[in-house]
Amino acid sequence: MSLITKSEVISIAFVRTVNEKKIPDHLIGSVEEKHIRPILGDDFYEAVIAAPLSYSSFTPYLKNIIANYVKFYILPDIYQEITDTGITVIQGQNRQVSDKNGLEYSRQNALDIGKMLIDICEKYLYDNQASYPLYNAGLAAKNNIVIAGGIIFKKYEEFNSSEEEDNAKKWYS
Repeated sequence: MSLITKSEVISIAFVRTVNEKKIPDHLIGSVEEKHIRPILGDDFYEAVIAAPLSYSSFTPYLKNIIANYVKFYILPDIYQEITDTGITVIQGQNRQVSDKNGLEYSRQNALDIGKMLIDICEKYLYDNQASYPLYNAGLAAKNNIVIAGGIIFKKYEEFNSSEEEDNAKKWYS
């Protein structure tokens, strides 16, 4: 079971109607596995899939992420058809066909929006961890690191006690 249907993907990610046949049956599930499961972690992901209505306050975030990644992946197939006779650029009536730069811009835009929505979703979950006990913020690497000048550093953590602070000073001395 997926978190979103093909028709929902089309209504979220596209301005005009797209034929649902352009979205392969496996694509939505694959996008969820590649982009959603890593955010949520296995246990939380399985809980959300099993009872999406229980998590209705943040499933719109997930649906928007999925829709934009699906758009990113299917845009080449919408732009052109690959058949046994070759590759054909699809042209609509009374419309001018965009060039490859337009296609690449549209794909990059869908990808950028998907990444931005992941950041927003992770921030929402991080800020509302008490509401989602199965969510483990530690699974998201960006919650534990800082990248400065191309160098990856572990984020500074507050110490719970002076004993932890003393142990850390001994370790790093």
